[in-house]
Amino acid sequence: MFALLRARPWRVFSVLGPLLRLAVGGAEESMQHAKDRCVGGLLRGLSDEQVRPSLRRYRHDVLPLIRPELAALMHERAAAGHTVLVVTASAEPAVREALRDFPVTVLGTRFAARHGRFTGVVDGAGCYGAAKVPQIRAWADTKPAPPRFVEAWADAVSDLPMLELAEKRVWVCREAQVARIRERDPQGEIVREG
Repeated sequence: MFALLRARPWRVFSVLGPLLRLAVGGAEESMQHAKDRCVGGLLRGLSDEQVRPSLRRYRHDVLPLIRPELAALMHERAAAGHTVLVVTASAEPAVREALRDFPVTVLGTRFAARHGRFTGVVDGAGCYGAAKVPQIRAWADTKPAPPRFVEAWADAVSDLPMLELAEKRVWVCREAQVARIRERDPQGEIVREG
């Protein structure tokens, strides 16, 4: 979102409503909806080619945030022959670009395009919360054999429907979130953030 805004700062006025919603805070779902509206508004009218510089800036901003142990885990799992899926509520092309050097398949929120230009509208139901499950199932349907979901990691309770697809569930969270996660998923493994 910020990479797109830096490229077209005058568009801030067209996305002021969702930006204010994000600044005020609120329920996770309404925050995600505001984020999608903001990204969509900033994408509206742009071609893939025009978005590329913003994707590169996003990659530059995101790469330092990837925990080294998580990067090592992705490479380890891929080397063992596993497919590593990154399923995110963020814009799929942005995350795909950010993780292009990692052995992963990215599923995320897509934005509709018409005549080679983004319309600003989310394509389908997005990829947040329970909507991640149909995205994963659609991906799985393209495989010659049904995949086995061995392990899933998440940092938000909204991801529980996705984690329930996996044999092992791992939650990365702060101490303040542990009780809420334990209540919803007593068998899930907890990894506490520093």
